[in-house]
Amino acid sequence: MKNRNLIAISITVLVLFIISMFSVYAGVSVYYDDWNLEIPASATSTEYYVNGYDGDKTSVTIPSVVFDRTVTKINDYALLNKTKIEKCVISDTVKVVGESAFYGCTSLKEISISDSVESLGKNAFYGCSSLVSVNLSNNSSLKAIPDSCFNKCSKLNSFTVPQGVESIGNFAFMNCSELESLVIPPSVESISSNAFSGCQSLTIYGWDDTYAQQFAKDRNIDFVSYGEYVEPTDPPATTEAIVTEVTTETTVTESTQNTTLSVPADKTEPVETTSATTVTDPVESTSATIATEPAETTVNTDTTQGITTTAPADNTDPFESVPATTFTDPVETSHNTEATQNTTVAVATEITGSTEGTKPSNSQNPTSDSTLQSTAPIADKGILGDVNGDGKVNIKDATVIQKAAAKLAALTEDEKLRADVNVDTKINIKDATAIQKFVAKIETGFTIGKPIV
Repeated sequence: MKNRNLIAISITVLVLFIISMFSVYAGVSVYYDDWNLEIPASATSTEYYVNGYDGDKTSVTIPSVVFDRTVTKINDYALLNKTKIEKCVISDTVKVVGESAFYGCTSLKEISISDSVESLGKNAFYGCSSLVSVNLSNNSSLKAIPDSCFNKCSKLNSFTVPQGVESIGNFAFMNCSELESLVIPPSVESISSNAFSGCQSLTIYGWDDTYAQQFAKDRNIDFVSYGEYVEPTDPPATTEAIVTEVTTETTVTESTQNTTLSVPADKTEPVETTSATTVTDPVESTSATIATEPAETTVNTDTTQGITTTAPADNTDPFESVPATTFTDPVETSHNTEATQNTTVAVATEITGSTEGTKPSNSQNPTSDSTLQSTAPIADKGILGDVNGDGKVNIKDATVIQKAAAKLAALTEDEKLRADVNVDTKINIKDATAIQKFVAKIETGFTIGKPIV
């Protein structure tokens, strides 16, 4: 009996010791690369919560994994009044951004919120008066824009609510005095009556027969409809035309744009032909191609936007003072061009029986001494960043990109060319952000507002 009591007392003491050790361990702060991290009070926890930041960097990224623990939350007031931070990226392990987490970060200009974030706390970005860009994708896990989330973000000019968000809370965008464009998806079914108090220049963009449309109508807010909402589908596959190619690598030069395009040979569809004649004193030299039937052939141009143009092969004379160049033993031709600056080239071809130094005649038939000719006129592609083609780069262009990135709208090939402002071959929120910075007169490093060459 005595032994049993002793064992019971020993077990009790051991349990109390373990509990006391855990109580001391839980809630302890750990410092890592200027970040103050908290160990949450959970016996099974393998997480860290961000408690604060003590560094002086202007661009920061919330850590994702520290000492084999995953950072999953930014605590309430964690970055309160951190006025040196200008840019912050929330890593893809974070699920919760606490109340007033970035309250009073008056220098914060750009915040990237990963798709993993499931909730934002009230006042999360309250008073971030320099904020111009909020990067959220349409795959965001957010279900709500909470009360006063972006209150007094006076520089915020546009915002796209991700598909999946269901509610916008009290004063969510109050006193966002420069907010002009707000895209609200069909998923939103509740908006507080004072969500946009003080937003005098606001226009809401949305779809027919949605809560957003009715909300705007009831409160006399300008509303632009995209029409009936249609669930996005995958784009159809592109059909590539079969054309012939010259084996010799040549260049296409457009004098007014100073642009040189390299035309590689991949030896598809070989065709027999004869060598070209020599033309003296050429004014402009371009690579020649022979297009086989049909009369109009689609040319696959491998540009950064995958733009497809049409190469007419009729009897018109597009050459006007562009004499032929000399080729030896042409075997095959192709219009598979690679343009590093998204250049689209319409290549017109014809086979003529011209003699040396003479402009070809439309009525002549091919002879054994064929002259191969082509031109590569580069059309006006517009202004980089002017996505909607209205001659100006403004917040409306950023909004168009945001809609396209969220798969809420489709862009034409010309619009894609003007929308890819960072020339990374992708149309995404980075392009919209660059335009927002341009509008806010923040240096982007891109040629936004300049003609595309």
